[in-house]
Amino acid sequence: MGKKFLRTKIIATIGPTSWNKETIEKMLLAGTNVFRLNFSHFNYEKFEEIINIIRETSTALKIPCAILADLQGPKLRIGEIKEGTILKNDSYILITNKEIIGDENGFTLRYNNFNELHKGDQVLIDDGKIILRIEEILNEKEIKAKVIRGGLLLSQKGFNIPQANLSIPSVTEKDKEDIKFIINHDFDWLALSFIRSANDIIQLREYLESLNSDISIIAKIEKPEALKQLNQIISLSDGVMIARGDLGVEMPIYQLPIWQKRIITRARQLAKPVIVATQLLRSMIDDIIPSRAEVTDIANAVLDGTDALLLTDETSLGNNPILVIETMAKIIGEVENNPEFNKLLTRNFKMASPLKINCNKIQYVTASIAADVVLTYPISAIIGLTYTGSSIIQISSYRSPVPIFAFTSQNKVIRKLSLIWGVRSFFYDNQNSTDETIEDTLNFLKENEYLESGDWVIHTASMPINAKKHINTLKISIVE
Repeated sequence: MGKKFLRTKIIATIGPTSWNKETIEKMLLAGTNVFRLNFSHFNYEKFEEIINIIRETSTALKIPCAILADLQGPKLRIGEIKEGTILKNDSYILITNKEIIGDENGFTLRYNNFNELHKGDQVLIDDGKIILRIEEILNEKEIKAKVIRGGLLLSQKGFNIPQANLSIPSVTEKDKEDIKFIINHDFDWLALSFIRSANDIIQLREYLESLNSDISIIAKIEKPEALKQLNQIISLSDGVMIARGDLGVEMPIYQLPIWQKRIITRARQLAKPVIVATQLLRSMIDDIIPSRAEVTDIANAVLDGTDALLLTDETSLGNNPILVIETMAKIIGEVENNPEFNKLLTRNFKMASPLKINCNKIQYVTASIAADVVLTYPISAIIGLTYTGSSIIQISSYRSPVPIFAFTSQNKVIRKLSLIWGVRSFFYDNQNSTDETIEDTLNFLKENEYLESGDWVIHTASMPINAKKHINTLKISIVE
């Protein structure tokens, strides 16, 4: 068996401390697989600059990477606040939906339908750091609230009202404009925020189709309502993100670990990539070493079989984004190199039926057989020929204890697969015959020290090879 690479992927959010060429280059070399651009911040001019740097650097280094666009969604925020405003416990405050400069007496809540709120509803500000309780709906523009947990109130902070059923669209007008930019700049993944039902995915898909786009959708799970339709949401999306920040505010925070494990397991069963996000290395925004709890948190997510770990403020605002990536890579590597790692991933794991996965049944069977053979015989790698990447994602979801090498003629697929667990992708467009293709891919992997003489490998492909259909063929060969 040849050289190894990390199977769990690293997603880094780009921001003011990391959007220069030198830092992006070093982050790629340190192990970044996907760059996330947050459309809650910055303008299109800055995004274009960042995209160009990422693509040029990735090409120069010959390190494939994907770009993930994270839509703002219906994020609710408070208005401008006077500097130094502190809300005191048990004080009363006036909330309005009119634009004012807020202070300890009152502030703006940017939501027009106050008639949907009720006495007793809690208003959680800044990820729950501040908690208010609605005491009285005065009129359609004003609310009286009591400060349950006070603190420093800052401008433009997000707020949540967990008990209320707010009538807000999942895809806002801002999102629609951002989506046009995202499509025009050929992003690889699109994350939809604050999903409440499977219908939100359907509406986004319809809008994308109206723009002739097939960009892959990641459903962000950050509302309790989404947990009630988890199977449908995962089935209709192309991937799922466990956005622990808002989810941990909207539901009892002590329920979060179990839900994280449930979502990872269900996503794997439905053959969809899954991302764990938020506060993975938060202490390293300022510090040079992580906390013990953060190291354990990352290790547990890796052991659960997540496809990727997403860093947010750590790499967008932190003092040393490169060190953050290096630290993340070391933790992942330490876990994956443990002999118990593969046993934990494959123990008692069963895929959902092909009907539930909504995939081609022949592809499902071929991928399943490949995974079974790896567990039974001394296989060193799986080599897959793919046109869309779907078969590779299917195979990856089994979390086989060997690397998956994908060969494709589509550069977009190479970038897309950068997010997928255990996969390394390469460009290949010679499709004259199956035998020639197998020989070419084996020679390439041996020359680049991924395979050694005597290694057993599994090949998956569609026959005929130039039909570009679902995989239907499996072959075993030995590296000469």
